Amino acid sequence: RELPELCYAASGNKVKNVTPGVFFYYAAVTAPSATFSVKIAQAKGNATAVNQYSLFRIQKANQIVMWNPSCNKFSDSGVISGVNGSQGSLTITNAVPGAVYVLSVKYDSKSVQGGSYSGSVAPTVTYHFSTLVDDMTDGIANNFTEVSGSHTSINLVPGCAAEQAPASSSSTARTASTFDVYPVPFQEELTVKYKFEQTEEIAIEIFDMRGVLLQTIKDTDSDKEKEIKINLDFLTQSNQIYLVRVTSNKGSEIKKIVSAKN
Repeated sequence: RELPELCYAASGNKVKNVTPGVFFYYAAVTAPSATFSVKIAQAKGNATAVNQYSLFRIQKANQIVMWNPSCNKFSDSGVISGVNGSQGSLTITNAVPGAVYVLSVKYDSKSVQGGSYSGSVAPTVTYHFSTLVDDMTDGIANNFTEVSGSHTSINLVPGCAAEQAPASSSSTARTASTFDVYPVPFQEELTVKYKFEQTEEIAIEIFDMRGVLLQTIKDTDSDKEKEIKINLDFLTQSNQIYLVRVTSNKGSEIKKIVSAKN
């Protein structure tokens, strides 16, 4: 579930408590080569004289994790740097070029406690996060480029109640599975059945376990509940695992499928 905001209590012109106590940042990274470097950048918006809050600290170096397309931990030997341990990096080796990996970083929300502000009103502060990748085989040192779609932000808001967020209907809906896929195992045809609260624009993608995109189906005229049949007779091997990703404007969900060719 996407975290809508971080909340804090203010007293005596200081940050006293932040909830939730930790949060995660995620980004999908396509490996440019077998060896590449990743930077996780954090910056603070609206940093005016009234706001002396620090950046969030990455909890531990081993909480900078790269996951492979099989959802297994690929590497967690990260490096923490920067003021308050707010910046991170990770070097990846033996990756599959073109495969999609998932980066996760765990931040300690309470690391900003004790920050002070001036004036009579506690500020709302915006924090920005992004991922940058350097192909270490291109012969150009420190040639980092931002990963498309990796930039996101979150607000640190005074006086709200983050612990109540799961009670909202929109947040609860995101915890439920949005689609079913069958039969599993499949032979030549797969059915994807999805159900949304309203009509959505849907993308269905099939990946192999290296993260290579094999097929994309666009449904620009979906109903709230619909079944899509997908012909996969070009997949010729049996007992192979593939990934099905269904994406709407609410986000994405991934499920595994297994082939059972005759």
